Amino acid sequence: MVSSRPMTDEERIPKPARPLDWLWPVDRAHLLYLLGTTILLIVHRTKAPGAHAWIVVNLVLLIALIVIVRRWTELASGSKARMVFTLAVIPIVFTQLGSLVPYVTSKGQEQALFDLDLWLCFGTNPVEATQHLANPWLTEVLQWVYDFYFFITLILGAAILRRGREIDLARINHAFVTCVYLSYVGYYLVPARGPNIDPLGLYSFDGPMPGVFLATELRETIFLIEKIKQDCFPSGHTAVSLLALTLAYRFARGVVPLLWPLVCALIFSTVYLRYHYLTDVLAGIVLALGTHWYALRRHRSFETRTWGWHGQPS
Repeated sequence: MVSSRPMTDEERIPKPARPLDWLWPVDRAHLLYLLGTTILLIVHRTKAPGAHAWIVVNLVLLIALIVIVRRWTELASGSKARMVFTLAVIPIVFTQLGSLVPYVTSKGQEQALFDLDLWLCFGTNPVEATQHLANPWLTEVLQWVYDFYFFITLILGAAILRRGREIDLARINHAFVTCVYLSYVGYYLVPARGPNIDPLGLYSFDGPMPGVFLATELRETIFLIEKIKQDCFPSGHTAVSLLALTLAYRFARGVVPLLWPLVCALIFSTVYLRYHYLTDVLAGIVLALGTHWYALRRHRSFETRTWGWHGQPS
């Protein structure tokens, strides 16, 4: 007699249909980025500070990734293990950018981004235009939103975990990792420091924007923590937060009303607080929408071959 009970996630996973299907899409993204930066570190080891130490770090991360890939193959445990790996590795490789980007591509593109802003706004500089709205209370609120944008992704992840949808956790993990790594590639291709640093003297700011309570301290802390200063294009804050919002519409509509004002405030803060050019923000929007489209379809193809899910991700 054939049982009519529904199959569990683990039972639905057949053997890989392709030689590399034992690697989840997020595994491949991590692997490609870590191998790529390791090669860059080896090539630029005589110039990049701490290159040898970073090579060791990358190798350790690669070993950890291989362990996760081989140890946690089931969907329920594998999706959580890979999310933990992502949360651990992203801050590490972000810190690593400060030792690589300035030595891989030393010529800054601040002038080009400044000129693009003027062209987009018909001769008006959008960064300086927002200064007419400057207000200590607004600055305070937006500085907090900007500094804690990481919690936007955690809100989405927590909502999906509460639903017990491991497949959705795997999907958003792949989407976020793809988006983040592509933004890092942008830093190599178009290195540029923000208007807040203004290395070419392009702006006529009166001085730092004062807040009410801790805006100044938060701004100084993030400046000290972030080792990479050429991280304008594209705006990762814009890309990741907007991606979280679009994914919430697909997988966790209950948090959409909460994310909408946070994401809108964060995107505005990138220009208002002088961290980004308008061009960076527009590039971040394109990156978010492109990643949403690409990553979900890429994952759906993998699911169809390997896990047996069919149709649009739901």
